[in-house]
Amino acid sequence: MQAVITTAPPGLWRHLRQILIAPLALLIATLLTACGGGGGGSGTSAMSTPASCSASTCGTAVLTLTDAPGDFLTYQVSLTSLQLKKADGTAVEALPAAVTVDLAQLVTLSEIVSSGQLPAGEYVGATVTVDYTAAKIIVDNGTTSGLQVSPVDGNGQALGKLTLAVQLDTKHALEVHAGIPANLSFDFNLLASNTVDTTMKTVTVTPVLVASIVPPANKDTHARGSLVSVDTTGGSYTIDVHPFHDADSSSKGQLVVHVTSTTTYEINGTPFTGSAGLTQLATLGVGVPTEAHGAIGTDGSFTATQVLAATSVQSSTLDGIDGTVVARSGKTLLVLVGDMEDHMGGNTFVGANATVTLADATAVTVDGQGSASTTHAIAEISVGSRIHAAGVASKDSAGKITVDATGGRVRIGPSEIGGTVVSSTTGSVTLALTSINGRDVGLFSFAGTGSPTGRDSNPALYVVSTGTMDLTSLKVGGPARFVGSVSPFGTAPPDFVALQSDLVVLNDLLTSTFLGIDWGTHGTTAPFATADASHLVLDVSNPSIGDHHVILLGDHKTDLKSLTSNPSIVPDTTVTSTLFSIVHTKSDRVDNKQAFADFYALLSTSLNGTTVALALVADGSYDAVSNTFTAAHLVIRLND
Repeated sequence: MQAVITTAPPGLWRHLRQILIAPLALLIATLLTACGGGGGGSGTSAMSTPASCSASTCGTAVLTLTDAPGDFLTYQVSLTSLQLKKADGTAVEALPAAVTVDLAQLVTLSEIVSSGQLPAGEYVGATVTVDYTAAKIIVDNGTTSGLQVSPVDGNGQALGKLTLAVQLDTKHALEVHAGIPANLSFDFNLLASNTVDTTMKTVTVTPVLVASIVPPANKDTHARGSLVSVDTTGGSYTIDVHPFHDADSSSKGQLVVHVTSTTTYEINGTPFTGSAGLTQLATLGVGVPTEAHGAIGTDGSFTATQVLAATSVQSSTLDGIDGTVVARSGKTLLVLVGDMEDHMGGNTFVGANATVTLADATAVTVDGQGSASTTHAIAEISVGSRIHAAGVASKDSAGKITVDATGGRVRIGPSEIGGTVVSSTTGSVTLALTSINGRDVGLFSFAGTGSPTGRDSNPALYVVSTGTMDLTSLKVGGPARFVGSVSPFGTAPPDFVALQSDLVVLNDLLTSTFLGIDWGTHGTTAPFATADASHLVLDVSNPSIGDHHVILLGDHKTDLKSLTSNPSIVPDTTVTSTLFSIVHTKSDRVDNKQAFADFYALLSTSLNGTTVALALVADGSYDAVSNTFTAAHLVIRLND
């Protein structure tokens, strides 16, 4: 079994800003490792199905899938089985049919993969079967198309099916009650699960998974499916769940999507807000595609903040691409494409540049736009814009993709930028830009972005308009991340306008910081200089330290071995969702403790002078002045 910390691909540290906004352990959960490469057997005493469910005997379990760190452009695998285990040992299959999932999409969002009826009772564990036979995995190596790698096991053999078993915290089991929705979230940790060899073009997979009854608090949750019914009086609609771009006709259960007076809609390219949008949704036929972005509440219900429907999701006449504009000349865009779907319903990851042609008549909408009376134009699309373009796609003999959107439409979404602070003043920050939407800034050309009296955007001096944001936490030379929109083409500076509610600054006093250290293949019996029930002190001079020994803050990293003193790791006492886990590698057992003192008591017993520590991963915040890492979540892997 390999260590939690893995050999990272070349682009990992460059894109860790994106990685950090998907914390390793947002989910109060249990961490597990692969239990061999066999089929989907659960090892339980009996198998049950929800076929005999009724309103009085069953409840709805909403199962979501998300992903923590990883440096992949796409990570497509097949999820073939998801069995939940009751306290009496009975297993219930919660996934009616296999579904292809792209785990790389889940760094910034969570996807509802199933919403089925389950017999009432207490569920204490689960097994998840993942099929790598037809996997498509592309590593972000800083190039446009990335590097495609083949998944292998620890012996270098091609992977087939892996079955992952998870035991929920006994204090936080999944309780399913008749007529009451419940939630169980699964989090694949791509950084901890994969070791990339760029020379051999392989990725060695040792899956790490987290499961929790608490949905990710800081992630947008995505619900996709075909429309079943609309309740305009009750303020909701129901869908048959079809996660990702699932072309399988079988439903993954039904989900009630609640809406509010502020929910925005785009239906057949036209924006609406509130009841007007729900009324328009009710005019559509059963089976039309829908997508909703929102959140799962503490009561297990899903409430949407944004809804797309009908041709705004999938057109029968127009092809669509999702990507980021990397260059623009007149009415021609060069777009770094992620996903592409044709009008027949097929979907594929592209990972290449495509040419998109626009016209003045191209319809333009903006995510969150609430009224058709608010007009937008193609001038708003500039270098760095995240877009969905719908038009007529073609590919020439050399494989070059062109999308004619002159008679189609473009939807603009929020972009995310990261970089190092050069200077700041009230209402403005200048960055040395490093990434746009998670991609290296070197892939972008900013020609034409400047106004006649200004200048083209300069990534070395990239000006962000910050309005009334409080910038006191910024420091020159420190990292920062902003969410917002690029300035319209030909109007810079400023180069970017930040959303007032979405400033996230990453520096050494704030969260979204990652600590990782490994102790090589053989590990160490003494990973800490000192330790007690209140803190751990890492020994950064330990000769067993392996390839990874870093604290990462945005695009910045601090080498643990370069510190002049040993850093302390202390528990975060300001949050209630702390989790400290010990992975016992040989016995395939994971112990989880919410209290740090309980965790230390167990750890001190486990580290008995013979057992060795292999690796430690934590997320939280780092104070460079006191050399203290405050951990909300921590996982240590032992060899016992």
